[in-house]
Amino acid sequence: MASLPSIVVGNTIKLDRQFKKHTPSSLSLENRNFNTKELVKALDPFHLDFRDALSLIQEGNTKVESSFYIPLLQECIEKNSVSDVQALHALVIKRGSYQDLFLMTFLVNVYAKCGTMESARKVFDNLPKRNVVTWTSLMSGYVHNSQPLLAITVFKEMLEFGGYPTNYTLGIVLNACSSLCDIELGKHIHGYIIKYGIEYDASIGNALCSFYSKCGSLDMALKSFCRTREKNVISWTAVISACGDNGHSAMGLDMFVEMLSEGVEPNEFTLTSVLSLCCIIQALGLGTQVHSLSIKLGYGTQIPVTNSVMYLYLKSGCISEAKKLFDGMNTISLVTWNAMIAGHAQMMDLGQDGLSIPKSV
Repeated sequence: MASLPSIVVGNTIKLDRQFKKHTPSSLSLENRNFNTKELVKALDPFHLDFRDALSLIQEGNTKVESSFYIPLLQECIEKNSVSDVQALHALVIKRGSYQDLFLMTFLVNVYAKCGTMESARKVFDNLPKRNVVTWTSLMSGYVHNSQPLLAITVFKEMLEFGGYPTNYTLGIVLNACSSLCDIELGKHIHGYIIKYGIEYDASIGNALCSFYSKCGSLDMALKSFCRTREKNVISWTAVISACGDNGHSAMGLDMFVEMLSEGVEPNEFTLTSVLSLCCIIQALGLGTQVHSLSIKLGYGTQIPVTNSVMYLYLKSGCISEAKKLFDGMNTISLVTWNAMIAGHAQMMDLGQDGLSIPKSV
């Protein structure tokens, strides 16, 4: 993390551009007699990590902007540290920043990302006012923590309170319906979408395609895809996966070819899905072409892509090609090891090939 070089102008600590990536642009000070020059001199040689920043906030004569908490809370998500979130939450309340709706909504999201939905709900319930972002954050948290039924409950509460969902909100709700395999509820949501004329939006069409696919209704998934006006790479990836998930691998590969003809560039997830379809029908020729395309697009070293290519070689009986790919990998996941072991066992060649497995695995 960058150090804290700063220039004192009118009792305000201004941070350099690099540090702005992690903290707000300035930190207002309540006490005009506070010696900011001494603070700058003291902090300049050091890196301001989470604990330093926390100590800075705890200074009794320092007024902190609400935005200062955001990168610190983001760090809590990355560390999955509930105790640090709670420490910051206490400071937010102490300093009166709990009145900032944006900050408190972000706090709901942080608790959810750290897996403590009870705390997220408490923060939400204590908010004096809420907006659609706040409601959606709570719904998303429940879906993220495998509690889709509660996400649906929150959605119903939002409607009862007169809230209007955004396209993103409806996508979250459809995701919850998918997790519950509740096609009837999803159809009600679809009806709501049609009523407000947003069925043709890409984000909505993508969500509907995935929802119907997971509920086993490929026909409706295809219809949702076709009705989407401006199809993006997510749209194509969703319909390709839908075909594969519902036993129509060849159709999924046809969709991939059509996608390329439309000039849409695949991403890592598209390529992984297509390679999986190649494995299912053992289309080695097409799979090697997709592998070449992956390398050309810069995804050749991505673990999911490499694993899919290696598994295709193994399924097609090309053990030597699979091992060559395996030996060239910089990072080997447990999935990779399992695929290699299963492939060798399948070909009754484990002992002859001499695959060495480290003791650490």
